[in-house]
Amino acid sequence: MVFSFSTTRSAIGVDIGSRYVKAAQLSYGRDGVAKLSAGLVLERESPAEVFSADEACRLMTVLDRRGFVGRELVATVPSESLMTSLLTLPPRGSGAPLTEIATAEMARTHRVDADALEVAYWDLPSGAKPDVTPVMAAACRHEHAEALLDALEWPGFEVLALDAEGWALCRAARTWMTAEQPLAAAIDIGWRGVNFVLLHGASVVYERTLGGTGMHALSEMIHREQALEQPVIDYLLGQVGLSRDSDTVDPDDLRLAERLRGPLEQHVDALVQELRLSVSYATHQYPNATLDRLLLSGGGAMVRGLAEQLGQALEMEAVVMTPSAICQPTVRGLNESAEASLSVALGLAMYPRQADGQSEEAA
Repeated sequence: MVFSFSTTRSAIGVDIGSRYVKAAQLSYGRDGVAKLSAGLVLERESPAEVFSADEACRLMTVLDRRGFVGRELVATVPSESLMTSLLTLPPRGSGAPLTEIATAEMARTHRVDADALEVAYWDLPSGAKPDVTPVMAAACRHEHAEALLDALEWPGFEVLALDAEGWALCRAARTWMTAEQPLAAAIDIGWRGVNFVLLHGASVVYERTLGGTGMHALSEMIHREQALEQPVIDYLLGQVGLSRDSDTVDPDDLRLAERLRGPLEQHVDALVQELRLSVSYATHQYPNATLDRLLLSGGGAMVRGLAEQLGQALEMEAVVMTPSAICQPTVRGLNESAEASLSVALGLAMYPRQADGQSEEAA
């Protein structure tokens, strides 16, 4: 008897952050169900610096050891060079050069030479005036994109696309999107900042970086005020965080965590205020849709008690996005913090799989 197995591997999704590089790869069996076949959270040797060819060589070596297959990958556009704007263009049937107009508008808004930009845009949900086309546009500087491409291609990676983080989150979030509740907010809590993405159905309709709310700012505050080192801070945030429950938290950890509670609560209050501004925009822009779900991703999402705290403050359901909710995880050995960090990488691995005919363009 001959057994035949048919499995298709996705491209490797690579999310390059300031402190960590996250990678994920999916496999698709005959049933078409996606499974997480490989996952990785790799601390960078030179945090916050431009991703280099040496780092790409190290990444390739580690990917090979961790069971990733192939050299094709999709990576995020460097966050420092990604620009987004809401634009109003002429009607699509008008014959007007929409791409040229969008590029000129992005160049004017962000004060950049139009020739230096690669621009992508997509329609926003209907409901606006029929004589205009409301779109969201994303742009990336050629020089930044080319520098990243050169670094990744040096050891032999084949880069299929550079994708916007918002679209990666959108793909990963489709588990939670329904026709009855088409509106949701997603935040990626990273080292340098928090990215807020408003999702409507299968589309990104708004994106905003929440300055000063990343985990680096919190860690710096704790280190400055309490002289705790980063490994201790990481441990206490994950094991204790905002919890005061002595029944489920080690008493010694609970006592030590009191030293970071003040800075942590101050940081969360600042994050809540920023989120309220973005939520206010969403409710004003889409008055007929209810925004009652907040999706959390990134390493900062696993601060114990954070999801519950944000949900209560914003009066909505707050859910941490993990591989087990997005697909069928088969990778063993990933801790909870690592799992929460993989949402963007998973969304990148889903490229260019598209849903509902939605056209997606990489910046």
